Amino acid sequence: MLTSSAVPAFCAGVLFITFSAFGQNTVLPVAYTPPSSQLPPIGLAVGETAQVNVVNTAVANTAVVNIATPSGSGPAPSCTGTITFYNSTGAIVGTAAFTVGSGQIFSATLPFASTGASGLRTVIRAAIALSSGIATLLPPVPQPSCALAFSLETYDNSTGVTHSLVSGTAPGPIAIFLRPGASPSVP
Repeated sequence: MLTSSAVPAFCAGVLFITFSAFGQNTVLPVAYTPPSSQLPPIGLAVGETAQVNVVNTAVANTAVVNIATPSGSGPAPSCTGTITFYNSTGAIVGTAAFTVGSGQIFSATLPFASTGASGLRTVIRAAIALSSGIATLLPPVPQPSCALAFSLETYDNSTGVTHSLVSGTAPGPIAIFLRPGASPSVP
């Protein structure tokens, strides 16, 4: 039975335990597959080439701590994935695999002749899919090792003049924090 003089001490103890529990995060490696980036359709004419450019804008972060490198040095920034080109019927007409480190650029091209179009002009689209990875994140949230920015352009084969340009960024990594006893799951 609690006496009136023991209630404040009891409440303070419960409050301390509660706040202590909130600070406990379990670091577990969790496999995930980042969503792909679907670029919008773009027109391509005879004498033109479509090109997708990707760059990893992530920087090295020595504050990253994970199970694989408990010393405190994080992995070098790297993005791995594929760029796929589709024609107007949805058929794949080109694919290129890439791996880019921090600041590196990779480009994949699709000349009009590779689209399978019979006319003078067609519509194509491209998709960028990042490879699956293992997320091991803990507070404070570290810089991601893959922060992909991209552009889709068409240019004239004889002059090199750019005719159209679309740019953006790929979906970023997901942060997963688990409480003690929680099971890992990725949406």
